[in-house]
Amino acid sequence: VPYTSGPKKERKHNSPFLTFTLRTLIWSVTNITPVLDGLFSCDVINKESYDEIMSIPSSMQKMRALFNWHLDSSGDLGKNTLFTILEAHEPVLMTDLKKKEHENIASVNSIGE
Repeated sequence: VPYTSGPKKERKHNSPFLTFTLRTLIWSVTNITPVLDGLFSCDVINKESYDEIMSIPSSMQKMRALFNWHLDSSGDLGKNTLFTILEAHEPVLMTDLKKKEHENIASVNSIGE
């Protein structure tokens, strides 16, 4: 299983990042099958959720269903797992989104100075 090697490490919660970038992720992740495979193999989603999401016709609708109905119950652990899987399968997108997040934080910080 590519996403679970050794004991779980304490890591920063990525939930705010995922929430901040939700719209872009819904629109931009087009190959959702490996993402769902990873979430299923890590027990973030169950077989019923996996099958339900896979039956949805478009990638956008699949991502929206994942975020709106299936991922909320997994809490921060599920969102952190999703973050890790997206970094592996969508590295360019994730790098761009993290860069934009840092730019937004920098611009907010400069307003307060």
